[in-house]
Amino acid sequence: MKTLIKAGVSRSTPDQLVGTSNYVVGKMTGNLAFATPTPTLASIATVMTTLVDAIEAAKSKASAAIAAKNTAARTLRSMLADLARYVNSASNGDSNIALSSGFEAVQQSSAIAMVAPAYLLARMSSFAGCIDLDWPGVRGAHMYQVYMTMGDPNLESGWQVVGVKTQSRFTKTGLEANVLVHFRVTAVGALGEGPTSEISAAKAA
Repeated sequence: MKTLIKAGVSRSTPDQLVGTSNYVVGKMTGNLAFATPTPTLASIATVMTTLVDAIEAAKSKASAAIAAKNTAARTLRSMLADLARYVNSASNGDSNIALSSGFEAVQQSSAIAMVAPAYLLARMSSFAGCIDLDWPGVRGAHMYQVYMTMGDPNLESGWQVVGVKTQSRFTKTGLEANVLVHFRVTAVGALGEGPTSEISAAKAA
């Protein structure tokens, strides 16, 4: 189930709850997209009326009246949250249908296109047969792919993936000493793999 709308009432005051309930009930009444709302609109209207009366009674500042107001507010808040879940389910992923309920839209996060990792640095490790690589992280990256070639870096056929990391550092092991090795890195995000970084080369000890 895709979340398209939200109740948005977790921090609402009792007066705000009444306003939200009144608006949503009005928008959903007779709305063919929501034939069997759960909870029912009638039950929400009943609790809304109870809360309106409780708000008025609580002006006396009597402890019992304030407690009754808070109880009615909690009940209505919970019912609106349940109704929002119903709307998300009944909308079948259609945001226009979901918004016709009167609830507010959930802000959808936008996917970020990856850029090439900058300032890739390959350097001799303190351990034999190893080269350490690091680079600044790329915003929105889920992981990084490390490519290596032992031959001419201008020949695309020689490059191969030698590591996939969620962090912006990598150590290549098992290398022959004093042999120049070239590396490049790409960032992978929600929209897929981005362009390659500049090439960096080093020799293992």
